[in-house]
Amino acid sequence: MEKHLFIGAMLCSLLFACKEAPLEDPTLGKTSKSTPTIKQYYQFTPFAGDGKPGNCDGRPNVARFDNPGGLAAYSDGSLLVADMFNYKIRKVSPTGVVSTFAGGKKGRIDGPLAQAQFEFPAGVAIAPNGTIYVLELGYVRKIKDGIVSTIPLNQSFGSGSVIAVSPSGKIYISHFDKSQILRISEDGEIVVVAGSDPGFKDGIGNSAKFKNPRGLAIDLDETIYVADSQNRRIRKISPSGVVTTLAGDGDFNNRDGQGTDASFIRPETLTIAKDGNLYLCGSNGDLKRITKSGLVTTLETTTFPWFSTNYITSVNNTLFVVDNSSPKIFKLDLY
Repeated sequence: MEKHLFIGAMLCSLLFACKEAPLEDPTLGKTSKSTPTIKQYYQFTPFAGDGKPGNCDGRPNVARFDNPGGLAAYSDGSLLVADMFNYKIRKVSPTGVVSTFAGGKKGRIDGPLAQAQFEFPAGVAIAPNGTIYVLELGYVRKIKDGIVSTIPLNQSFGSGSVIAVSPSGKIYISHFDKSQILRISEDGEIVVVAGSDPGFKDGIGNSAKFKNPRGLAIDLDETIYVADSQNRRIRKISPSGVVTTLAGDGDFNNRDGQGTDASFIRPETLTIAKDGNLYLCGSNGDLKRITKSGLVTTLETTTFPWFSTNYITSVNNTLFVVDNSSPKIFKLDLY
């Protein structure tokens, strides 16, 4: 009897000791501690515009835009902005000072910068040789050596279309209404690079299908990335015209992930930063990083406003975003 009592007491003391002992890391020989997850937050700062619609040049907190649209960046950090309802192309210095670059009256008159007129300029792109292309609702204008001219095209482009220029100087337009990606020449030739009737399909050239494509970003090797807005996917067009899906499963959702494990509410506009990654603005007001392998990550931002319609560009590793409802331009340094 005494023997059984002794064994029971020993077992109880062992169990009690085990319960009280701290957990040990067998590899380190010391008490383990959980490592807290550290999030990196990115901060957008106001760059130009006082946030009220208007038509005013000047310092960042004085200047005003009226429904600004597409923007393009020079290597020195200055910007060109298509100021739609002011019928102007605005220039923003690297310090955020705004001036009128061209236009100012509604019309379609070619000529010197100060005399030229625009009708709802919606997008702008800068070619490697310095030539500027402006997308209007129905036309494409060219600015070279201080003179504005019109490229003779036999079709118009509806609201939502975006213009971009490749590193080799080729001009591309996402035709929002026709769901096609076009290449145009300065003499007016139009080539369908990819797309046919609206839908979703990977493939080659016009066998592929998009649905209301918007943002375009073109890599150094001439690969085109497309924000396929109503398909809620990021598409990729190789230099040979092969269309594939880089990211997105088509669901109306907001989920990070690899390739088709990710979901978007509605992808809008794209840019490629110096770090080689794509940066995407969506209609739900968030900012996403997409690697060339298709990994989608939402950037945590402390001051990112809820954009209604947004346009994004980059120079080096700095992002610039237009919120045309503020209307204001914001800046974010990635590194």
